Amino acid sequence: MIVIRKQEKVSDPPVERGVVIEVTDETVHIQPHRHGACSSCGTSQICFPQEQEAPIIEANLNGEVNVGDIVELIHPEAPRIFAAFIVFGLPVIFIMIGLLLGMNATGQETQGGVAGALAGLAFGLFVVRFINRLVKTKTSLRPSVGRVLETSNADV
Repeated sequence: MIVIRKQEKVSDPPVERGVVIEVTDETVHIQPHRHGACSSCGTSQICFPQEQEAPIIEANLNGEVNVGDIVELIHPEAPRIFAAFIVFGLPVIFIMIGLLLGMNATGQETQGGVAGALAGLAFGLFVVRFINRLVKTKTSLRPSVGRVLETSNADV
């Protein structure tokens, strides 16, 4: 017997699973599960800095969940694209602006360009950090709880 799986759309938001560790009025704190692919990923130290410690994700609460439930997190695509542009695009843009300003201000293409590019990078990283603090408070950019996969047996 041949089983044909339904192809997921590329535009479907990525889904992540995790355990609920804290529930508040409007948000839920979730500790994500480590996937099997994490063991072979060279950058897994970014997601899980220490072997025993996993990051805590703050998500919007959609429905009723309890501490200990295993839930799916849905990450909308637009905020991820916006975040990628902010983190990677803005510093590059400021490097280019700094390069041009440094070359024109000093009259020396090499030294002025390098100094301007480094100043642009520093300013770009400062801007990224500032934007991160502003965006952190926006609930529309957080992931949300999609559905409960497994409920805890604890009465809360």
